[in-house]
Amino acid sequence: MKINHHFKKDGNRTVATTVNWENGEKKVSITIDSDVSGLFSEELNQIVIEDYSARKILFYSKDGRLQHDIPLPTLEGYSFRGLNKNNTTKTGISLIFNPETKEHETTWNDMVQYELLINPPYIGKFLGIYR
Repeated sequence: MKINHHFKKDGNRTVATTVNWENGEKKVSITIDSDVSGLFSEELNQIVIEDYSARKILFYSKDGRLQHDIPLPTLEGYSFRGLNKNNTTKTGISLIFNPETKEHETTWNDMVQYELLINPPYIGKFLGIYR
């Protein structure tokens, strides 16, 4: 399923994002008052939206109803960078983190990815380097 993003700007700052997709014959659209990014998870059969400013991950049904949300997971020594599709996980989504301290740096200072879980602790197994 293709997810489209349309950004409303005020100068260089994104003030709202409209995320839309097609559910059968029906076009579904939601607008969130911040800069967000969304992916479709085949495994969950839901649209998963990362809202960094609200520090949440939102889960929407294909018909556009908010199913639930979770707090944006944190990982000590890393900063959150976004979501990525990953078909080896139970949710079909991985969390991307950037190392922020020397002790967490990888050989090439690459980002790392972990499995996204829908229940606490929300961060699953280490999936590897993200390039």
